[in-house]
Amino acid sequence: MAAPIVQFEIGCRDRKKIGAFYAEVLGWGIGGGANEYADAIENAGLAGHIVALGHEPHNYVMVYGEVEDIDATCDQVEKSGGARHIGPLPIPGGRRFAWIKDPEGALFGLIDKKG
Repeated sequence: MAAPIVQFEIGCRDRKKIGAFYAEVLGWGIGGGANEYADAIENAGLAGHIVALGHEPHNYVMVYGEVEDIDATCDQVEKSGGARHIGPLPIPGGRRFAWIKDPEGALFGLIDKKG
């Protein structure tokens, strides 16, 4: 089965400023903090977050494909000419995420299925 796109995040330095921008421009609701560095985006049609990591990269947009086995998928990325960039790392709720690079260097996010 193809991995569905299930989540996105927008990286920034100032969550309140960028959240207000997207609320005004796109009508998104910016909810409470998902954790200490992210605010949930509501009414966007797909789960999303405004994220301020506090380190590079500050400004980015990441989409996440949901996979059955994140370790096996990361191994397949490397066998197929890509590279692991970050992770897999745990996130709240018991899931894990990774950022990978495709063979031309574009970043893409992976998240494992909900347990």
